[in-house]
Amino acid sequence: MKNILCYGDSNTWGYTPGTGARYPRSVRWTGRMAQALGKDYYVIEAGLSGRTTVYDDPMNPILNGLEYLPMVLKQSAPLDMVILSLGTNDLKFVDAIRSARGMEKLVDVCKRANATLASSSPIFNENAKILVVSPIEQSRRMFELNPYSSFLPEAPEESKKFREIYSHYAKLENVEFFDAASVASASDVDGVHMSPESHAALAAALTEKVLEIFK
Repeated sequence: MKNILCYGDSNTWGYTPGTGARYPRSVRWTGRMAQALGKDYYVIEAGLSGRTTVYDDPMNPILNGLEYLPMVLKQSAPLDMVILSLGTNDLKFVDAIRSARGMEKLVDVCKRANATLASSSPIFNENAKILVVSPIEQSRRMFELNPYSSFLPEAPEESKKFREIYSHYAKLENVEFFDAASVASASDVDGVHMSPESHAALAAALTEKVLEIFK
């Protein structure tokens, strides 16, 4: 059985636009992917609303993805793949380039995990993979609904740069890459979070990507 960790933010957790409730597992992309992959794969969900790559949120210290990644890796071991799906919340603090540099640090933690975190057993099995997923694009709808949004005013424009910049750093790090915005988009309800249809589309695309990687 292949163990896959999905480490992400609210769109991995399954945040419902407009209500903040959590989509059921059957709707979330992680749950749908698990169903599609079947019994030979075990999908571990580790999404948290508001999580960044490496940046501190002064309102909530648990949201720094770099701080908590080592613990989650060790807790989830042994792993055959980690899917890193973060960056959206970085745009509350920095631009897309700095967000990608944050993702680069997360990739480095994963690459060094067997040397720095393992004790009696490895964190990653032999030939394990790292898959970086760049975020969906945001829309200005978020500011229409909430003029005092915590996102930077330029966040929607910066989010359009994710695919190119994240792809560049994934190539530099020699890890797998997928552009979530190629199949999914933010709901018009809040301009940030995915609809059930986008969860379904992302699940289908990532299922195909995972099977291709492990083929």
